[in-house]
Amino acid sequence: MVEGRSAEDQLKEMMVEIGEVLGELGYVSTLGSYASGNISAKLLGTRLVLITPSGLAKNALDKRMICTITLEGSVVRGRLKPTSETPTHLAIYKNRPDVNAIVHSHPPYATAFSIVRTPIPVVTIEMAGLLGCDVPVAGFAIPGTKRLAANVVRCLKNSSAVLLQNHGLVVVGSTLDEALGATMAIEENARLVCYASMIGKPRIIPRKDTIRVWNKIQTEYGQRQNMQSTLK
Repeated sequence: MVEGRSAEDQLKEMMVEIGEVLGELGYVSTLGSYASGNISAKLLGTRLVLITPSGLAKNALDKRMICTITLEGSVVRGRLKPTSETPTHLAIYKNRPDVNAIVHSHPPYATAFSIVRTPIPVVTIEMAGLLGCDVPVAGFAIPGTKRLAANVVRCLKNSSAVLLQNHGLVVVGSTLDEALGATMAIEENARLVCYASMIGKPRIIPRKDTIRVWNKIQTEYGQRQNMQSTLK
């Protein structure tokens, strides 16, 4: 922890940075009074969740705008109203104790798949290694409703990402960086599926190979071995 800054303040600053990145990538936008996307993260060691406010551009946030709420949805700190998608975020946290962060965005290629209600297949090593499976589609439901929350939770039983039909993409992770990285990998994968389809039929990475890639990336890639030996 950086001296003089609480864990809560640091997490809020990270959420602001994530919002800026989503804006730069074109994954969130503001259309009149509607601001797409939302971000949340659990404050570890507590029953509190930090979540972005309703109706404000996610790429122009200040940490003072971030709301602190309980897992039951009561506002603990913050003067702004939490996102209308709060029920979905809380339902995910309650049903997936391994999840510490959620990024909901509207990346164009992934959202296009949601509009035709087609799961995003794994065609890149990056998506195989970071997600390990296709991205399923949750049936259409009005934003902010219990029905949407239930549809999302159902799809996230065997995945870390889900498309919301005619809506956008929800990605979960153990950290904000993990959720953002997976979001980027999914959108890149979706874009390449669209491009490849203009040339021919995209070759999908078989399920068994996807699992092998995921296991390798999660256990061997990068400095994991060196870190493990250092920590022994």
